[in-house]
Amino acid sequence: MASCTSFTGSKQVDVKLHDPDLLWADASHLALSSTADGKLFMGFLTHWLDLNAEVLSYDPETEDFEKPFDLGHVTGVKVGPGGEMSQGKIHTPFYENDKVIYFGTAFGVAGYKWHRQRKAYSGGCFVAYDQKSGKAKVVGRAPKLEGILTLEPDFPRNCLYGISFPNGLLMRCDIGTGEVKILGQVDDQYRKSKAMADSIDVTRCLVVHPESGVVYGSRKNGEIWHYDPAQGKIIESGLNVKQGIVGQADDKALASSQWRMALLSPSSDKIYATHQGTCSLFELDLKTKSITPLARICSDVDLNTMGNIRGSRLAFLLVDGKIHHLAHGPAVEVEGRERKPKDQVYYVTHDLKSKKRVDHGPLMAPGDIRVCDSDTLAILPDGRLFSLASVELIDSARIEEMKSPNLKGKRLYQTISGGAYFDMQLVELPAMRK
Repeated sequence: MASCTSFTGSKQVDVKLHDPDLLWADASHLALSSTADGKLFMGFLTHWLDLNAEVLSYDPETEDFEKPFDLGHVTGVKVGPGGEMSQGKIHTPFYENDKVIYFGTAFGVAGYKWHRQRKAYSGGCFVAYDQKSGKAKVVGRAPKLEGILTLEPDFPRNCLYGISFPNGLLMRCDIGTGEVKILGQVDDQYRKSKAMADSIDVTRCLVVHPESGVVYGSRKNGEIWHYDPAQGKIIESGLNVKQGIVGQADDKALASSQWRMALLSPSSDKIYATHQGTCSLFELDLKTKSITPLARICSDVDLNTMGNIRGSRLAFLLVDGKIHHLAHGPAVEVEGRERKPKDQVYYVTHDLKSKKRVDHGPLMAPGDIRVCDSDTLAILPDGRLFSLASVELIDSARIEEMKSPNLKGKRLYQTISGGAYFDMQLVELPAMRK
């Protein structure tokens, strides 16, 4: 067994792996949620034009994965020779209401220009899965060529809000009628970006106030807006995410100033969010209409940087007054491993009351396996945390299987940035630290 070189200044977080055996999957963003009965629903994604994403459920009691439905069949997308572009991505959480789970789909390719070529994309779907009947259906559809990268429900008003890509359209889907109404264009600045892949700058989180139904969002330049359904229009707040930056930020970090993650406090009077470019956590007080910077919620190594344009990840929870986040940091050196990932996942918490931020260290699985890209985080009633992440793959037989064209008919050949092979696995962290 290879030996792991300890990482100075951090403790190691020992995790357990649960393998769904889906070697073709190459990503997951936000698509992991727990249900009221303690199960997990997750989305396995692909960047291929002719592979659909797959939804699995996981029972932590039996440690079994199940496939409740076929996404291609539900959405009516037929892939393969002569087929259309797939629903390759699920970039939204799974939201549950009365045993029905809702989520959104998008096209798989990373560059938005590609979906106009070869095969026209039919549009993202608002999907509902009824756990009681076991049936899934499309509730509503985004306009043609638009994928749904952002989703937030307003269940009291029986609707879903979404932001599309590539044109940054704010959409409202009526769950009862399936009508999808375009409320306006909230942002398309990411289409002009030269610093990164286009889709990373889409605002991935909306916040809906449960009493008023007002929807809050942000733009790439940091402007915070809200949509008031009573007035039927998008209104500028005069606030900017940049006001929440902790420390200094260079131009590269400031170029990506939308909030990366955002959620409403239990009292519904505050929003806690992160500045994309610097990993800064801040508090937005909805009553006083003010922003208070709180902390850099990143690994210890990155605390004093000028900002990392890809630094703010999507794994973000607020439980009992504490923020739980999976950040990125330097990869642990493992003796005998020639291939090294560029980044590794670090578990970071921030206590809102004590204002204490703790870097608990890098995630390591048995056999000194490094857990890398992670943009999902869910918690079970017993406090156990789970993430769907890119896990270092060192089994030579599995690597050869991944390279084989017999797997989904393609040579998938997935590597983490830096050159290490990976596959997507469900990662179980120790029970939540109090």
